[in-house]
Amino acid sequence: MRITNQLSNEQITAEIGKRIQSARIDLPMSQKELAERAGISLRTVANIESGKDVQLRSFLQVMRTLGLIDRIDTILDEEQLRPSDAVNLGKRRQRATAAKYRQNENVIWQWGDEEA
Repeated sequence: MRITNQLSNEQITAEIGKRIQSARIDLPMSQKELAERAGISLRTVANIESGKDVQLRSFLQVMRTLGLIDRIDTILDEEQLRPSDAVNLGKRRQRATAAKYRQNENVIWQWGDEEA
């Protein structure tokens, strides 16, 4: 199945799960072996393959263990320099000055001294 915008999140996660399962079987590797190598539980591997929600870190561990982690770069573009960032390139950010606080540093404040 081709993943398109018309598919629901559930359909997409189910398809990704099938693809992960296929990659695991092609190696060949059992779910238990994948879980041990990835440092996650067998249940998490089963959840990924069945399209259930899992933590992103667990998904990434499975992708890394299956040798697929570099493919993520093909689906998500690397961050590009925005025009607004280019304008500020090379300029150092300035901290807000504390000058207005320094002028009153010798004044002792007490309760009730607030200006009305």
